[in-house]
Amino acid sequence: MNKAELGRSNSPENRYQKNLSFISAVVNERELGYIYTFPDKRLYKPVEDSSSFINDAWKDYEGEIGIYVHIPYCKPKPPPTETKDLMKKNRLPSDGRDHLCGYCNLFTVVAKEIPGGFTDSVVREINLYKQIFQNKNVQPTSMYFGGGSPSLLQAKDLGLIVDNLENTLGKVPVDKEKTIECIPDSVDYEKLTALHEIGFNRVSIGVQTFDERVLHYSGRNYDPKLAEEAIRNALDIGFLNVNADLIIGLPSSSSQTFLKDIELIRKLSPHTITLYQDMT
Repeated sequence: MNKAELGRSNSPENRYQKNLSFISAVVNERELGYIYTFPDKRLYKPVEDSSSFINDAWKDYEGEIGIYVHIPYCKPKPPPTETKDLMKKNRLPSDGRDHLCGYCNLFTVVAKEIPGGFTDSVVREINLYKQIFQNKNVQPTSMYFGGGSPSLLQAKDLGLIVDNLENTLGKVPVDKEKTIECIPDSVDYEKLTALHEIGFNRVSIGVQTFDERVLHYSGRNYDPKLAEEAIRNALDIGFLNVNADLIIGLPSSSSQTFLKDIELIRKLSPHTITLYQDMT
């Protein structure tokens, strides 16, 4: 193989296709199921006049809608001392400062705690929609809380946001999906129970990997057994859909670590598994 051929074989497109083929073989399916992309922070633009923006965006639309709520806050993740050199090699922050997970390119803010006025600000924004939607025929068919790490919010704050959304836009039918993303170290049995009581019927656990070394290199400094516990708790509580996220291609990972992740997650038996490609 000459240099040109080698370059093409190692291109992001070829690596991506190879990984898709590998995933398909692992899960013993002819093709992957649901795949989606999410806009990264480069696509977020300042909005000078929220009311005009909302009016223009919804001017001619009626019918079914999906509600998405973005909670941009994440917990600080200082790298462990023993991993700093490797993180630096992989162009991850290595100077001990708080940072985001190495694979994240979403609009996200690191904070030790969510500011006290955040929920009130979200509710005020929701209220901007009331006048616009009071005479519109819209039917919410799903609700999704993403981030960031929405599970960092207290249950009472999440409940307040859900109530205001449904009072403004209409209730999501009980047989439709109401999802919240959770990081494993932010939810115990009590917190998951509270989320279920609010009305969330689907929980998406951000496992990423069960390999402690790979998890730490990516910027998450907790025991991966917390992810196992979160999945078991959510299943026990009775969520209609418990989803587990895995990321392929994290720094220091390999096909062996990925196969182990797949083996363990199949034993845990969540309802669905979502596989992401680390393209950083």
